[in-house]
Amino acid sequence: MIVKSWKFKGYDKADNFPPWVQQNTSKRANSDLIWVHTQEGEMSAKEGEWIAIDIKGHLTIYEEKPDSLGKDIIAGIAFAIISAVTIITFLAW
Repeated sequence: MIVKSWKFKGYDKADNFPPWVQQNTSKRANSDLIWVHTQEGEMSAKEGEWIAIDIKGHLTIYEEKPDSLGKDIIAGIAFAIISAVTIITFLAW
């Protein structure tokens, strides 16, 4: 489950780096890439790519904006409601 995501817009906007990105990334000399410390190892992210952190604190790089926690919560609530209606229907018979 993705908790937060952030789009890398380049180093000219470096003051906009969230703290969780600053703690888990590094910059190499003469490189426009940001190096993200992920579970798979150190991976580079280009300008325009998304960096996301999940509920366990692991970072992942995406080309498009990843789904967030909101969709997972809505899906969970819908599943709980459908399950409750099904159980009540079976018990009512």
